[in-house]
Amino acid sequence: MSRIRVVQLVCGLAIGEHNGGAETFAVRLAGALDPMRFEVSVCSLWSYGGTAERCAERELRERGIPVYFGGPHREKLRTDLIVGFVGISPIIRALRPDILNTHAEYADLVGALLRRTTRTRLLVRTAHNVVEWPFAPHWERYTRRLYPLACDYEVAVSRAIVAILDARPMARALGKRARFIPNAIHPHMIAARRTRRDMRAALGIPASAPLFGTVGRLSDQKGLPHLFAAMELVREQLPDARLVVAGHGERAEAYRALLAGRGQDAYITLLGPRPDAIDIVASLDVFVSSSLWEGLPTVIMEAMLVGTPVVATDIAGSRDLVIDGRTGRLAPPGDSAALARALVEHYRERERARCMAAAARQHVESFTIPRVAAEYGALYEALLRRTDRDRAED
Repeated sequence: MSRIRVVQLVCGLAIGEHNGGAETFAVRLAGALDPMRFEVSVCSLWSYGGTAERCAERELRERGIPVYFGGPHREKLRTDLIVGFVGISPIIRALRPDILNTHAEYADLVGALLRRTTRTRLLVRTAHNVVEWPFAPHWERYTRRLYPLACDYEVAVSRAIVAILDARPMARALGKRARFIPNAIHPHMIAARRTRRDMRAALGIPASAPLFGTVGRLSDQKGLPHLFAAMELVREQLPDARLVVAGHGERAEAYRALLAGRGQDAYITLLGPRPDAIDIVASLDVFVSSSLWEGLPTVIMEAMLVGTPVVATDIAGSRDLVIDGRTGRLAPPGDSAALARALVEHYRERERARCMAAAARQHVESFTIPRVAAEYGALYEALLRRTDRDRAED
């Protein structure tokens, strides 16, 4: 029996620099699908160049997974979409996938076009966020109508996203319902390599200083100005407190200027993209997520897995992981004062925080990539069987 041809379509592989959780998940899913049942490839709309992209490409190729790029990224949305579509179309025609699985807005849109212009049998869209098209909100009006028509099936990484997808008028008219399959981590591949003391020494932070931190794209979604304001309040009670932020994004320069203008760059450090981000997370007293919206944030899972206490905003997705008072602390999104209180309390109540961190690790261990990959594999096979049965009946 021939293997099922599966293509995971992403925007890019510059993970931690230009791309984030959706692309991380797609790479992990590609590597975890059973190679005896699936012939997997990864296609990226754009090539960014740089270390992160080379590392992701090398990781995939070492696993025997081919990687293809549509064209260079130029940071102009319409031009980039055309470049990506034109460049990736002949590759998809040559691969002739049974399943094209798309991840994140731009890949989803291009995938919908590819479904109609190539020999792709089925299009599966994985919706990774409760807010799509944050940089081009007018596109959302069109895709709400397009995806139920163009996609053969939609998967959501949180139950909140399932509810949003199922509420679309077009989806209801067509009788289409999304399926919840969560984001996932690979516990055996996530471990800190450096000790807390060594990591703090490398960052130039005293071992005794209260250290808070986060990892993610420097974008409006992450609510970082609210976190910066919270740190002013934190330092009123913990004068030596520090904050480190690992990641890159379109707001990087604006945030550097903001911190310098307030004099906060003395205790808040923007580290840029870091290949050792998990070591940084493991060195923190408290990991904090100040996001205004999320899907199911992988970085919170990783913080929980390495045993770092977590404070997050009370938003859909994050609250699936952080159960307030049990696996971490929650604060209202955009409320700097409440976030500051949660950070100080979680730092000071060390024993309680450790108990929550232990419960969080146990909770997050159910979100494993082998389990999730098995669900995707079963879904792919079921969809193809249904398609073959429908064709036979016709």
